[in-house]
Amino acid sequence: MEHVSYDIVGVGAGPFNLSIAALLHPLKDVRHRFFERQQNYSWHPGMLLPNTTIQNSFLKDLVSFADPTNPFSFLAFLHANKRLYEYVNAGFPRTSRVEFNQYLQWVARQLPAVLWGQSVEAIERHEAGLRITTNETTCIARNLVVGTGPSPAIPAMAEGLVGDHVFHSSRYLFNRDSLSRKRVAVIGGGQSGAEIVLDMINRGVLPSEIHWISSRRGIAPLDESHFANEWFTPAYIEYFHGLAPSKKAELLEQHRLSSDGISPETIEALYQTLYRLRFLETGPACRVMHSRVVQNIRTSQGGYVLDIAQLDTDQTETVTVDKIVLATGYRQNPLPAVLESIAGDVEFSDGNPVVNLDFSLHYNGVGKVFVVNAARTSHGVAEPNLSLNAWRAATIINSVLGREHYASPQSNSVLDLSGDSYLAGAA
Repeated sequence: MEHVSYDIVGVGAGPFNLSIAALLHPLKDVRHRFFERQQNYSWHPGMLLPNTTIQNSFLKDLVSFADPTNPFSFLAFLHANKRLYEYVNAGFPRTSRVEFNQYLQWVARQLPAVLWGQSVEAIERHEAGLRITTNETTCIARNLVVGTGPSPAIPAMAEGLVGDHVFHSSRYLFNRDSLSRKRVAVIGGGQSGAEIVLDMINRGVLPSEIHWISSRRGIAPLDESHFANEWFTPAYIEYFHGLAPSKKAELLEQHRLSSDGISPETIEALYQTLYRLRFLETGPACRVMHSRVVQNIRTSQGGYVLDIAQLDTDQTETVTVDKIVLATGYRQNPLPAVLESIAGDVEFSDGNPVVNLDFSLHYNGVGKVFVVNAARTSHGVAEPNLSLNAWRAATIINSVLGREHYASPQSNSVLDLSGDSYLAGAA
């Protein structure tokens, strides 16, 4: 049986693959198709909290850094929805997460190459590339882009408890009402944990107790300094990619707070809210428990007992709660699970697949297999971030075309990377 063949097939249509689809849309001679198992687009729906914002400039949208004239930019979205003047006049320091989700949905609705409600069930080698089988169709991909994203990271101690009373932060909004008048533990000291604690306190019907538990030594702010932002540039990605694996591991740890800290606005709002609770208003008791590790979770009389180790004093304590929110981040498999069938044809090094600078795997087969949001160990701290979304999409498209359709940024870093001759202020 002969199947339809495409130049590029994408698995998943999150922001990263959506960026590729948006930049491919004007290229009528490139046959492409993207399969997304969701029926409708929604970006982290369980954490679309009011008054939360994205941590990037609105210019770092799906397309602008690769093609500022593309009709799927955030500015084009504002213009099409007759709110451009009002948005500018509002003077928002950051774009709200709700509005950025509206933008992504607006783009998704206009891309006929993205098929919704289609889950990829099998990927197999084929003489012309890869055979892709979904719940509705089968096709041939000359090149494949996998953007399935990470999965919620559930600590081993909580794996058997996940449900209505113990749930990951990605399910927060769907379970929020059940937290009213309950004793709640939030495990995890990053941005999601901080936003959830702040949201619970500011709701009309509050939990009776809040225990925010974090293994971090403090409530650390996101590093958004100018030089830290140089790590989120194409020039730095190219530099990072060429380093030895041991050096990459060191840098990833050093750069952690540039992507894994709490935004200064959230820290300020949370501290001021805790001040009001302590001195000016009545509300739930809220403990900020830093430098602590939850070692075990036990069920007890309809609730849960958390056995906690204090890292600074080596003491132990227990906390009894009714509900637990796991703000424990996400976990990405070294190789996306959908590619397990061709894992034997992928080169690995130190347990991770080898990823080329153009985001393609070292793959022993016909065509190229690209991964997005799955190359942090090879490309650096910016890989899971929206900052380089459009550039990465353009890089992948250029690689498939074998030519530079989307021009490279042609910019030097302010940092001196490997003896670059660029000097600030030099002619």
